[in-house]
Amino acid sequence: MLNTTADILKSIFPEIGVSLNSGVLSVYYTTTENYHDDLSDVVSGDVMISDGDYIRACKIINKLRESYPSAILYLDSENLGATGSKIHYGYFKNMLNEHLIPYTESTEAIQAETRIVLSVISSPEREGEFMRLHKDGNTIFMAFIYALRKEEGDNFHTISDVAHKKTKEWIKVDDLPYRWLYNYTPIRYDNETGLKIVDGERHLLWNFKEGFNEGDDPTIVNIISSEVSELIYNVFGEENISSVVFICIPTGIGMPMKITCVDDSRDAQRYSDRFSILSNRICNQLGIVNGMSYVSYKEGKPFFDEEYLKGKNIILFDDVLTRGTTAVRVRDELNALGANVLFLVCIAKTKKREVDEKQ
Repeated sequence: MLNTTADILKSIFPEIGVSLNSGVLSVYYTTTENYHDDLSDVVSGDVMISDGDYIRACKIINKLRESYPSAILYLDSENLGATGSKIHYGYFKNMLNEHLIPYTESTEAIQAETRIVLSVISSPEREGEFMRLHKDGNTIFMAFIYALRKEEGDNFHTISDVAHKKTKEWIKVDDLPYRWLYNYTPIRYDNETGLKIVDGERHLLWNFKEGFNEGDDPTIVNIISSEVSELIYNVFGEENISSVVFICIPTGIGMPMKITCVDDSRDAQRYSDRFSILSNRICNQLGIVNGMSYVSYKEGKPFFDEEYLKGKNIILFDDVLTRGTTAVRVRDELNALGANVLFLVCIAKTKKREVDEKQ
């Protein structure tokens, strides 16, 4: 039936782009190739979609609902962020109401046989991510702007160039730039370092390593997430980083990683307990992709999702950096999969003596 729907849309709306791949129907108006210079302004809401395109979208949705009367319209804001979403959809909702089109912004409400996912800005990566989370039923994607991959657009390279320029003076381990929030001195070095030991920072790190659950005191997560988010924001400023993936370095790395979809529940739970809440908080604050879903475990070893991470810009995160060998190993593994690791952020760096390098 999707094939018939695609043919109908092409005949009625010849000015729009329509593609059907692997059972997924995508409808869009333009690509970043035509809209690239204004893309960040669209995300911020400084550049708006035209009234004509909003009205045309309503007509297309109503045409789709003729074939799929029970379809749910979902307004996807993943690539916009909170501010852009409020500006764009706040206006568009009035038009949807005028055209008597019901909609939802809740992912819990889209478990329907057919759903129409409308985005101001979408991409093949976003569509793939959505389909992994919502596998059942027919999905029709609509977008005003279709964000192209690195070989078709410049955003991938723009983000990489900005990160390289801003982190050029950072300390590096094997050419991997990194920053940390606090110094950490293990207890066994207290009488040898000559450093000022800040017990509050030490206990903050210990508490973090114990892991978090919903309902726990959020103070530590709030402190760390705010400082990490500020550090990352200072690198990119107002750049559109919605496609950047935030990956917490998996626990238990001791040998080269491979790719698998098999999950070891115990190790996965340990990884989740330590990083899940913090990662969610940081990614929501910055509007970037939470990479927790793209790390799995098999026999105690972590594995990365090559299909999704290939072609992605990645920020690595870890709790403590000592020599940096684990971070470098993860960087090399991800880059070998076709990803591009930009830099590393840590809560703390182990410092044993006064001559250790300064932040």
